[in-house]
Amino acid sequence: MCHNTTIVHRCGQHTGREITYCRNAGRSRTTGKKTMCGNRSATRTNQRDSLCSEPTCRHRQLGGSWTCCMCDNGPNRYGRCVFTRVISPGSGHVINPCKHSPCDECTSYRRR
Repeated sequence: MCHNTTIVHRCGQHTGREITYCRNAGRSRTTGKKTMCGNRSATRTNQRDSLCSEPTCRHRQLGGSWTCCMCDNGPNRYGRCVFTRVISPGSGHVINPCKHSPCDECTSYRRR
């Protein structure tokens, strides 16, 4: 039996994949690469504590803990801001949670 493991990293945007081929695995005639056999299984793992290996991942670049530029709150440990964002202070209009993803304006979290 061949097995496909999908790894979901903390950023929530990037995934990894590991395939274990059995002796019944075939080869693609077009590419020559291995293909999974007809008897296959799959697992999806949630790696909430692992940073992804993508060097361009903004979440990874911020060290896995970041301050949101939209609401100025932190620390955020995952791929979306979980804090309340005030839209217009006078009206009291808020978005809860903020849900902003880390961008170039967000910074690494540092205790104040």
